[in-house]
Amino acid sequence: MTESHPTSSSAKPSLGWLSAVAFLGVVLGVVLVNSQFGLVLFAPKAPIKPQVDTRPPATRSVPKPEEIAKPHLHRAEQEAARVIDEHLRKLDDFFAQAKKNTHRFAEEALGWGSKFRLIQDSLGLSDGNKHKRFLQDRFEAHFFTPDQLKEEVQKVVQSYLAHLRDIESKMLVALRADLDDFSTDIPIVQLDDRVLQQKYDQAISQIMEATGHDLGANIGVTIVSVITGEVMAHVAIRLGVSAGILGTGASSTWATLGAGLVASIIVESVVSWVWDAIADPRGKLVAELNKKLDEVHRLIADGSSDGKGLRQQLHELAQKRAVVRRQAVLSLLQPNSLGAK
Repeated sequence: MTESHPTSSSAKPSLGWLSAVAFLGVVLGVVLVNSQFGLVLFAPKAPIKPQVDTRPPATRSVPKPEEIAKPHLHRAEQEAARVIDEHLRKLDDFFAQAKKNTHRFAEEALGWGSKFRLIQDSLGLSDGNKHKRFLQDRFEAHFFTPDQLKEEVQKVVQSYLAHLRDIESKMLVALRADLDDFSTDIPIVQLDDRVLQQKYDQAISQIMEATGHDLGANIGVTIVSVITGEVMAHVAIRLGVSAGILGTGASSTWATLGAGLVASIIVESVVSWVWDAIADPRGKLVAELNKKLDEVHRLIADGSSDGKGLRQQLHELAQKRAVVRRQAVLSLLQPNSLGAK
């Protein structure tokens, strides 16, 4: 009898099933992988926290007072020297105006009234000074008196001192503006303009008292009198030397100079022309008078080899003031500069 054996298809798993299982496994794997990737790819990101520098901020060191003050002091010094010529131009205007009257004065100085007085002096019919007094009176009427000339010199010195004060006031404001970053370290930053000027003036005064000098601007008028006196005394000496006709009329001090200054300008010039028969004596006298006025102007402004004029006097004043200014500013820049309030 023939035995029957199971077929190979029933004994082994079907190949189709195996392929189906494998395919299903691949699909499930892909799904799982993509799911994890999607979670990672599309998951919300945590906010990025900014990095904070926890180190303490670097403190800016305060420069030394000399470094802070140097550019401001330099500008003030340059400006103080520059404006000297500006103030001296006031004298230019004064003498230019005076020279406009030389023709009118020449007519009176050479007229019969002048000649008659000269005859009286020559013949002993007067005290001998009648002609000189006449010329002096006419000169002062047409040009200036000694006091008026002195006043013009004083005005130049006073206006220059006022300009110095203005320069220094602007310097203080600019200096304080540069110190804004150090307001807790330098007390003057906290002051307004008025108080800052007061503190500066006090510093100047203290330095002046310590040195025994008066450099003006906020102390008094002593320096005006000193400079004016020295300049005018030098003018008197120079004119007195050339004005021999006056003898000792011109003094080395302004108080005793008086009419001698005016007379020294005109008498020598006039006497030589009164009886001169040359053509156009008035024109010659006008030229001589203009020359004399230019000489006085030059002596006042520029001095001579043996004496200082206003220009040199003001330059020296500016240099001395610069030294005091520097000391005052540096004292204000000290931490304890304000003292008790």
